[in-house]
Amino acid sequence: MKILVTGGSGFIGTNLVHLLLTEQYDVVNLDKKAPLNSDHRHLWVQSDIQDFKQIARVFSEFRPQWVIHLAARTDVDENTTVEEGYAENTTGVKNILRLVKQNKTVTDLIVISTQYVCKPGHIPRHDEDYSPWTVYGRSKVETERLTRRANLNCRWTIIRPTNIWGPWHVRYGKELLYSIKKGYYLHPGKTPCMKSYGYVENVTFQILCLLKNGDSSTCGKTLYAGDEPINLLEWVNELSLALTGRNVRIAPLLIVRLFAFCGDIITKLTGHPFLLTTSRYNSMIQDYVVPMKKMLDLVGPSPIIMKEGVRRTVNWYEKTGLFTN
Repeated sequence: MKILVTGGSGFIGTNLVHLLLTEQYDVVNLDKKAPLNSDHRHLWVQSDIQDFKQIARVFSEFRPQWVIHLAARTDVDENTTVEEGYAENTTGVKNILRLVKQNKTVTDLIVISTQYVCKPGHIPRHDEDYSPWTVYGRSKVETERLTRRANLNCRWTIIRPTNIWGPWHVRYGKELLYSIKKGYYLHPGKTPCMKSYGYVENVTFQILCLLKNGDSSTCGKTLYAGDEPINLLEWVNELSLALTGRNVRIAPLLIVRLFAFCGDIITKLTGHPFLLTTSRYNSMIQDYVVPMKKMLDLVGPSPIIMKEGVRRTVNWYEKTGLFTN
C-alpha cells in the first residue's frame, strides 16, 4: 500500500510516519520543511503544496493509493487574513484535492482540519455547523468547505484533531513542561476545567484505523480525533509527578490572573511570549469539550492511557535534552 502524507515533517506527521513505517507501508512525506525525525529524511520530498506543478510530479511518480493531508499553517495569527496569511489552508488544499481527483489510483483521502472551526462551548449540531473565533479557525472552515465541494471520486473523511500532545511537540517542551519542571507553573484554582485532548499516538492510531477499515459509512463525514475529555488539573498533575515527583502548585484565580497580566506586559515590551499570558490563563479556566463518541465508537477506546502517554512524553523530552537546551 502506497501512502502519501503531506506535512509529514511536523508534530502529528512525524508520529504518523513512524506508525506507518512500523506497519510496513510504502510512505512518501511531501513537506516544504525537513522532517523533525532525521530517520525519516529518505522519505521526504521537499515540496510546497501551493506549487501545483511541483506536487503534481510527486503524485504522478509515486501513484499513491491513500493520501493523508496534514500540511497546513497551524499557528494563530490575528494580524492577517485567511487570504493573505493562510493560503496553504486554501490554495494548497485546492491543489491537493485537484490531484486526488485526477489520480485514479487514490482510493482514500483523509483531510486534517482542527477543533478550532468551533469556538469553546459551541457543540456542532452537524458537520457544517461552524463557529470559528480565530483567523486560523476560519481558514480551516474553508479547508472543509473546499473538500466538500470537490466532488471527489474516492472515499474521503475530514478529521478534526483536538488539542494534541506527546513526543515531537517541541513547543510543549519549551513552554509547559519546562515551566512545570522548573516549578514556575501555577494552576488557577481547583474548579474542574474539562478539555478534549489527545495523546498523539492515539490520534495516529485512529487515523490509520479509519483507512484500514475502509468503512463507507465515514465517507463524507467529519470526525474528531483525540481521547475522552479530561480534567486539565489531572493532566498537569500527571506531568508534574513524572517530571518532579510532586503535584503542581495551585493558586487562587486572582493571583494567577495577575501573573498573566504581568506576562502580557513583559510580552509586549520584549516581543517574546512570556510563559503565562491572559490568553493562556483564559484557556486554563475555560472548558473546551468536543463530541468524541463517533470516533470512539468506530475505532474503540484509546490504546494508550494518559499515565502511559505522559511517561512516554517525558522520557522523550528528557532524551532529546529540550529541558537543558
